[in-house]
Amino acid sequence: MLANGEGAAVRRMTAAVVLLALLGAGCKDQARIALVPPPQSAVPRSVAIQEPSPVYVNSWTLEPLRKNLVEQEIAAPDVTRATAIPFAVLRAEGAIGAVAFDLVSRRAELRLNGGPTVSFPSPGIPVSMQTVGQDRYAIAFRGIPQNILWLIDWNAKTGVTRFQKIEREGVEYLMFRGALIQDGALHWIVFDSRAEKNFLRRYEESGGVWRLAREVELPTLEDPAGTHYELQPPLFIFAEADQGVRILGGTLDATVRGDQVGVKRIPECERTLEAVRAREDVAILCNRRTVDARGAYVIHDPSKSTPTFILNSEGIPYRLSWNAKENHADFMLAKDARAYAELFEYDIERGQNSGLLDFGSDNIQGRLAWSQIYYINGLMDAIYMARRDDKAFNVFSPLLRRMRLRIEMEVRLIDQLLSEPTGIHTRTFTRDRT
Repeated sequence: MLANGEGAAVRRMTAAVVLLALLGAGCKDQARIALVPPPQSAVPRSVAIQEPSPVYVNSWTLEPLRKNLVEQEIAAPDVTRATAIPFAVLRAEGAIGAVAFDLVSRRAELRLNGGPTVSFPSPGIPVSMQTVGQDRYAIAFRGIPQNILWLIDWNAKTGVTRFQKIEREGVEYLMFRGALIQDGALHWIVFDSRAEKNFLRRYEESGGVWRLAREVELPTLEDPAGTHYELQPPLFIFAEADQGVRILGGTLDATVRGDQVGVKRIPECERTLEAVRAREDVAILCNRRTVDARGAYVIHDPSKSTPTFILNSEGIPYRLSWNAKENHADFMLAKDARAYAELFEYDIERGQNSGLLDFGSDNIQGRLAWSQIYYINGLMDAIYMARRDDKAFNVFSPLLRRMRLRIEMEVRLIDQLLSEPTGIHTRTFTRDRT
């Protein structure tokens, strides 16, 4: 099960660099940001997508018909009513949810599979959901503009919702990192900005309330940027035998049972990008710590005795899965325009907070300056290039309308934040981070 990592949509490097890397086959430091099956684009036959050349050379030329199409796709969107947030998908066992958001009231709706809908009474957005039972879900909800974290128990059949504020002593608010339901218990991973650490929390239901039963500090993820960035790497969480929980992120492969934490480090790994259940084990896709002739990516497949290295010339690996029939890991390789577009979507939707990233966040923990600025600029760069260059158009043309809408919604919320009493006040990297 995927637990949201800081992917901030940018799971490999800053958005601007990522966009360039996506367009450059054979790049030494190929990168990934990325959604689900790519949408169908109504591109006229006369401007049909062309395959890119082996090496990206910026020509800054775009056919006139393509220019017209781009301008149509990026026209100012209508956001006067509740609008589905692009690139945001909440997944739980047996359910997929889309989030609609009203920019005036700053309230959201969660719509499951086009069916049951819950409208949240206070400003904020749902960032994750777990299936508790039949028609019942545990939802992580982040307030707007203050990032207060709530646990919402929602019965989709009766419509009943129960709210609980999730706190930790001495911390203004916790940041959600991932969740798992196991044997009736709810596990949440949260980041404490004051301690600069991730914590695994176990909640057990009693008297209609989820009560904190245990909290365990997780070891460092060994992000290359240092301990300030323990909230950055994506996290992946799996149920193990005897109520154990296995957590992977960065270089960490940890198994937690009770208060005990068993720690291993993933070989050849700088940052875990994807992890999937592989029978009794887990298959892992990583950025390599050292990029050399063997490439930038490595896959640890439990069915094989040695790691699988992906050469740069082979493409960018993504969509890791487990082939139960043939008992080995499967994955896809992005090496043409259509695959780059799918990869781009795929990573964004599976980024922090189910693809919502830091949508509507305040700046107390520097999320505007250290997260939003990167991925919003990345989306704007993608549009900028698609308006001017044929090869960029090949990649981004199916995504233009949604990128434009996402930018509009994010920037409007930043504008609203500037009108708040605290504005873009921040405590990040100050002496007192409480």
